[in-house]
Amino acid sequence: MKSGVSTVKITLLTKNSLPEDSPAIRGNQPRFFYGFIIVIVALFLDLITAGIHFTFGIFFTPLSHEFGWTRAAISGAFTFYSLSHGALYIVTGKLSDRYGPRPLLISSGLFLGLGLFLMSTISHLWQLYLYYFILAVGMSGSFVPLMSTIARWFDKWRGLMTGLVLAGGGLGQAVFPQIGTWLIAAFQWRNAYIILAVGVCILIIFGALFMYRDPSKKGLQPYGSGRQSVEHTKNPASAGMTFRQVAATRFFWMFCLAIIFAQFSIGMMVVHAVPHGQDLGLSSSAAAGVVTTFAGCGIAARVVFGAFVDRLGGRRVMMIACLVLAVTLLSLSVTRSIGWFYGISAVFGLGFGGFVSSLSPLTAQLFGLRSHGVILGVATFGAAIGGGLGPLLAGAIYDTTGKYTLAFLTVGLLSLSSFAIILFLKTPPSPVRDPA
Repeated sequence: MKSGVSTVKITLLTKNSLPEDSPAIRGNQPRFFYGFIIVIVALFLDLITAGIHFTFGIFFTPLSHEFGWTRAAISGAFTFYSLSHGALYIVTGKLSDRYGPRPLLISSGLFLGLGLFLMSTISHLWQLYLYYFILAVGMSGSFVPLMSTIARWFDKWRGLMTGLVLAGGGLGQAVFPQIGTWLIAAFQWRNAYIILAVGVCILIIFGALFMYRDPSKKGLQPYGSGRQSVEHTKNPASAGMTFRQVAATRFFWMFCLAIIFAQFSIGMMVVHAVPHGQDLGLSSSAAAGVVTTFAGCGIAARVVFGAFVDRLGGRRVMMIACLVLAVTLLSLSVTRSIGWFYGISAVFGLGFGGFVSSLSPLTAQLFGLRSHGVILGVATFGAAIGGGLGPLLAGAIYDTTGKYTLAFLTVGLLSLSSFAIILFLKTPPSPVRDPA
């Protein structure tokens, strides 16, 4: 009798807690898991937003020629933009936890479209900073909410799915500089901004309609949760540390400092690779091809290194990535060969992809999953600080010396410092230790 009553209670509880048309109620599994749609759409959205991020350098020279602004002044707008959307990631991460990604992505499309359209009307330097703040608001509604959503939909293959989405961002970084260059050549830079504004706004809002915060919204469970649920209950990392506990450790601030130093090089290459290529004698299209080269190499690197994280640990992968960044930037400081510029940029892309793919997993390995969202938001803010200061530093050095040699040397040494910090980085006592 007791067994029968228990069975009835469990049955009633199950039916009351899931939608009537859910696969669990019907007694079978869905033939196609909706989480794969989430991955495809997230890949598409990351492609667009990351691509827009990489168009800054494409419009760099037209703005400089049109208004006579210095490279440091224009780079400062990118620095302001990077710091702004990096700080806002902390806010959007929390909002995503509460409301899901859809409203944030719709807002992202609207603000990105508005910011790009306003850039087509620019006439004063202060407007550049204001309009890029609007773009920063739009950009903040994408990366962290997308990564958080993927983590909720997948227990099994979480790293692989994350790597695939990030590969979409790499594809956008490779394609959009070419698209932007073609639009500028065909329609002039102001009209190019308008075309991008309309396209980006429509596509992001459309993609947002397919996004759901977690599988329960579709009457599903996370992919692979049945097999891994027991493992999760035994894994201390599923609890981890609170953000307050994490912030009280020196290891967290060492981690953030390493991220900031590494991002100096990435931010510099995003903004100044095209101007440096033109200084070497390349055409606008050929110089944009350098950005396409290192961004394209980062596409495969994100998936491959994402798989390596599961085998080697996030710390080792990030160490390798930072070492690659350091070696490539130091090499660029001693050569002005166009051929070497392309080749070194391709290798730089491998380090770039490895760094990005290891950031979120390493955050979980060091500090657990309990406050992973806000910790990742703060870490991403650190990345934005380095990514924003890097172009500003490089622009100031160029304006002073007339070349980028010292800039490449400086950011290369900062990447080497990042490698050293991660080498000596230890896991706080509470979370599960990095297998590296």
